[in-house]
Amino acid sequence: MRQLRNGSRSLGIACLVGLLATACTSGSPSSQEATSTAPSGNEETVIASPDPASDAAPGQAQAPLSNPSDSAQTQRVKVFFPKQPQAAQQPQYVEPVWRRTQDVGVAQFAIAQLLAGPSESEAQLGLEPVLALTGDSNCDGEDFQIAITARVAELQFCRQLVARDAVDMTRLTSAVAATLTQFPTVDRANVRDRQGKCLSPAGCAAPAAAAKQNAPVGLTSNARLTLTSLGPVEVGMTPTAAAAAANLRLVQEASGGEEYGCLYFMPANGPEGVSFMVIDGKIARIDIDSEQIATLSGIRIGDSEAKVREAYGDRLESQQHEYVPEGEYLIFVPTDAASQDYRVVFETDAAGTVTRMRNGLAGAALAVEGCV
Repeated sequence: MRQLRNGSRSLGIACLVGLLATACTSGSPSSQEATSTAPSGNEETVIASPDPASDAAPGQAQAPLSNPSDSAQTQRVKVFFPKQPQAAQQPQYVEPVWRRTQDVGVAQFAIAQLLAGPSESEAQLGLEPVLALTGDSNCDGEDFQIAITARVAELQFCRQLVARDAVDMTRLTSAVAATLTQFPTVDRANVRDRQGKCLSPAGCAAPAAAAKQNAPVGLTSNARLTLTSLGPVEVGMTPTAAAAAANLRLVQEASGGEEYGCLYFMPANGPEGVSFMVIDGKIARIDIDSEQIATLSGIRIGDSEAKVREAYGDRLESQQHEYVPEGEYLIFVPTDAASQDYRVVFETDAAGTVTRMRNGLAGAALAVEGCV
C-alpha cells in the first residue's frame, strides 16, 4: 500500500492498521469539513471549536471510535443547542457540539450534557442553554428519565421546567430531538414534563407508529460527503450499524487486504460509485467514484481544482499523484483539534479535474491503493 505522507511509500497494510490504531483516539464527527451550519434536519453542523471551512456531518449518529490503548471505550457524542442570531428567527434552529464519554449510556449522557448547557467558549459563539429545572425531583432525585423502545426515545423530566413561553418549549424539544435522533437506535423523541404531559409540538407517538413513520429512507445520491460521513453512514460504524442506519444491504468485495483485516463493502441497494473500507470491523474510509454525490461544500467529481481550492482555501495540502503525470492529491486538513485524525482527499488528473474523492481516518484516506 502506498500512502500520501510526505510523498513516501507505506510499508504495507500492516502499517495502515497501525496508523489507524493511532488515529482512532476518540475523535468523530457532527461536525469537520463544512462551510456553514444549519438547523437540525439539514446536513451541516459545527463542533465545539468550529472550523468554518470544514464539511460537517449531518445530524446523524457519530460513530463511537476507540483507542486500543484505552482501558474503556471513549465515544464522541453530539449535543445540540440553539444558536443566535439564527434561533431568534427560527426557534427550532440548533447546532451541535462534541462531547466525550466512556459511559455506555450515551443517550443518558447526551441529555445530561444538554442540561449542563454550552461551555463558556461555545456561548461566545452564540450557543445558548435550552432549559433550566427547578424544584424537587419526583423520580428519586434524578433530573430526568429516558427509555428507548421500538426506536422511540421517551424522555421525561423529573423536576419542574423553567420555560417562559412556547418559543422556549420549541427550542427545548428541537434540541432534544436532534440530540437523541443522532443515535442509530432512535428515530423519534417524545419529550414529557414531570407530570407526563407531552411537550413535543408534533405530539408523542406510540413506539410502533413512530417506528413505521420514521423508517430509514436509505442512502441516496443526495447524501453529502463530509469529513466523517456520507449521509447516515459514519466513519467508525460497523458494517451492520451502517446497513441499519442507511437501510442498506452491504456486499463484501475483494480488497486484497483480507489477510490484514482490511475489507471493502459496497451497497447492493444504494447509489453506485460508493464503497466503504472496513478495518478491524469498522468503517475507516468512504470512497466516491460517482459525480452524483457532492461534499457538503458542493464539490463533486468533474469539478475543477480551482473550484476545490476556492471552497477550502488554505486548508488544502497538495501532493503529486502517484500514477497520473501532473495529477494531484488535494487533501483537506481540518484545523480544529477534534478533527485532526480525519481527512478528505480529492484526486485530480493532468487537466486539474477531480476524478475521485474519499474521506475517513487519515491513515486510510491517504492510502493510495486502498487495502492493497
